[in-house]
Amino acid sequence: MSAHDSILAARVKQTRTANRRHQLSPFKEDNLVYISTKNMSIPKKLARKLVPKYVGPYLIIKDYGNNSYKVKISARLKQREIHVPNDDRLFPGRLDNQIWEFEDAEHEWAVERIKSHSGAKTNALFEIVWKSGDITWLPYHKINHLDALQQYYDLLDVDSVADLLEGHGKPPKNDLQILLGHIDLIEVNSFEGLYPS
Repeated sequence: MSAHDSILAARVKQTRTANRRHQLSPFKEDNLVYISTKNMSIPKKLARKLVPKYVGPYLIIKDYGNNSYKVKISARLKQREIHVPNDDRLFPGRLDNQIWEFEDAEHEWAVERIKSHSGAKTNALFEIVWKSGDITWLPYHKINHLDALQQYYDLLDVDSVADLLEGHGKPPKNDLQILLGHIDLIEVNSFEGLYPS
């Protein structure tokens, strides 16, 4: 029951946080808007940092009512390159079935939860419980993309790693996985201070 209550409390907190940041879109049909160039392909001779962040203005021709719009863009932006297949002997294909198999997907390595941590803020090590039953310790920079990390923050009632206080977890002193995880954070010959006291 305690775990169930914690999950419900976390969901309420996530909903409250999402609603606090939610803003109604100010755009309407027939408005002129600028479009971000972040995901646009640019001419090869032009450096990305010299491209304006937004181009336009362009006319909104349809409002779908869910914060998405149809915009009348220029014909040049609509141009697409024709797909030319690779020679698989020289450049192997990139279709998912050419890269990996899905036969054993249910037994994949997946994180069940984060059990504890040692250290504080971005220097923390986290005790990861995998769905396979294994337990490993990993540094923050290796797990900062995991959904389980946000759930762990919610359980500790913190908003981000910046608010993470010193943990009470006890990582093993001779775990090579931890040393390898920290190899790009410390000098190879200096392991002092790697483990919090």
